[in-house]
Amino acid sequence: MSLLRELYKKRRNAWSYDLDRIPDPKVVIQCFRDAQRESPSKQNEQPYKVNIYGPGCQQLKNTIHKRVIRKHIQMQEKALARGLTASKLGKAKTELRDKTKPLGIELQTPNWEGTGGSPNYRHIVQNPYLVLFSQRLVTDPNQFNLNNADAGGHYLEHADPLELENQTINVAVEVGLFADAVSLFLAEQGIGSSYHICFEPDAKNWTDIPGVVHYIKEGPKTGEAVGKMIVMMSVGYTKLTKRENLALNEERNKKEKKEKGTAFWSDDHYESNTKPPFNDVVQYFKDDEFVDDKIPQALIQKNIADKKAIDDLVLAHIQKEFPFKRLKISNAKWDFDPHKRVKEERKRLNKVFMKDIITNLS
Repeated sequence: MSLLRELYKKRRNAWSYDLDRIPDPKVVIQCFRDAQRESPSKQNEQPYKVNIYGPGCQQLKNTIHKRVIRKHIQMQEKALARGLTASKLGKAKTELRDKTKPLGIELQTPNWEGTGGSPNYRHIVQNPYLVLFSQRLVTDPNQFNLNNADAGGHYLEHADPLELENQTINVAVEVGLFADAVSLFLAEQGIGSSYHICFEPDAKNWTDIPGVVHYIKEGPKTGEAVGKMIVMMSVGYTKLTKRENLALNEERNKKEKKEKGTAFWSDDHYESNTKPPFNDVVQYFKDDEFVDDKIPQALIQKNIADKKAIDDLVLAHIQKEFPFKRLKISNAKWDFDPHKRVKEERKRLNKVFMKDIITNLS
């Protein structure tokens, strides 16, 4: 087995950490230094920040954990309101749930007390190191990129405050590559890690956490906060992996059924915790001709018709509000692109009258 495969096998999602053993901060920081050096990045600008909060930052971790729990409860409430819980396909004995506990901490998992919420988020508050990855505005591009830009080369999107929102996905991809690399360097040192994405990402929610948010200093967006949260990562010597915890829960569930005749989970519950089939995620196309016969052509045509109907309604509204065909621009200072204005207006109107559009289509 290759070293890389061994590292991936060795790397496991940490469920809990050994708080009596704290990894040497020099070793941890070196792993992040190695990841920063080896991670690929568009134009080598790495438009993100990586903030590491050590063992002495417990109050900060408590604050972050409370926000995670708040987000969890919000999503649970949304799920209940939309009827997305208690599915008929589910096999949990929901009548066994302890309804005296707050929403989100009712799972039949012991020792959740003291974490303030679901045990799934315990690693956010109980860890030697907590790491926050957030978006960064590149304010000092390297000279190589500046030279290329001056010579008519590639546009430096990550250095443009007006493009920050459009670059979030690109930043998330790069952060994922960095996080994967650092987890392997940590695993090489026998150090575990875990990831988390249940939080409100907007920078305004993180202004009180040191290092996450910075502010635009010039231009039309002067004073705006930059620092959209991308992902969290906990780090430490693993006490229990998620797989090991699931195995313990499975044994506990079997014991409960044997003793009481019933249990919260069905017998095959834990076996059903699988990834999707390979072909659902990865597809290989050997030539140009490919027809996915799993999708009826009638459904495809209906989707196209529905999209056209929505587009027609949007366009009709925009043409009513902005009748460009009847507008004659004779003044040079009225130098704007009507099509660009339509695009901007389309974004704004999505929020204003999308309910009316849905009503008209129904």
